[in-house]
Amino acid sequence: MTATTPPTLSPDREAPESRPIPSRAPRREEVEGATVEALVSGRKGNPDLLVVDLGEGPMVVKDFSPRPWWVRLHGWLQISREYQAYRWLAGQPELATLIGRVDRVSLALEKVEGVQITHAPDRYTNGQVYFSRLQTAIERFREKG
Repeated sequence: MTATTPPTLSPDREAPESRPIPSRAPRREEVEGATVEALVSGRKGNPDLLVVDLGEGPMVVKDFSPRPWWVRLHGWLQISREYQAYRWLAGQPELATLIGRVDRVSLALEKVEGVQITHAPDRYTNGQVYFSRLQTAIERFREKG
């Protein structure tokens, strides 16, 4: 999770190996034509979050390419760090599966259905459950290094 991608609460899912995952990230020239939906239209220093489907199932592309050069520079650093973190934590059921990099300023991830914590209708009654799951995930990440 980063400042630009809000935390989500997804239902218990199968292990990453058993979920259908697109086999590759789109190339830059494929992104526009294969975009199914814009989840977030980034503003100022934030990336766009696009749902892209190349025919193997949807994926989310985090894309800094439409931003000014100074934001793309920041995006390049952020995408590089996120890419390495996703590779390091590969196989963790709490994380979306990394599909790959589109280019220096864009990253493709498995699309995971979920609800933002701030929009969860039961956040006040089941908030403790959500945060317990989040704490468990953080502990697993720390075990990994």
